[in-house]
Amino acid sequence: MEITIKRFARRKEYVIGHLYVSGCYLCDTLEPLPGCIPEGSYRVLITKSPKFGCWLPLLCGVPKRTAIRIHAGNTPRDSRGCILVGKNTEVGRLSQSQYYLKWLIQLITKGMEKEKVMISINK
Repeated sequence: MEITIKRFARRKEYVIGHLYVSGCYLCDTLEPLPGCIPEGSYRVLITKSPKFGCWLPLLCGVPKRTAIRIHAGNTPRDSRGCILVGKNTEVGRLSQSQYYLKWLIQLITKGMEKEKVMISINK
């Protein structure tokens, strides 16, 4: 299963992107600046996060970084370098983050039953 993030709006404090699962648009993403994840392809696993105390997607093999997750949040202040998911309905802000995170976790979990799940992050 392939997840793709296509970044399209770089601002002073954050980057906004579109997240696709197997080529179909699912939601928007927000990553804080500085600290954006380097462009590339990474394996995704669902593991229990010690910080959040729940099961979240983990990006494996991010250069010079550890514990990079996809999680819920609304603004760049809600992340220290992870990917936030939701709908970009206001400038610099995501909404419905919990909803889209749950949906994405379900899709990744099903994908992991059959194949390796990868995420590609592009400009």
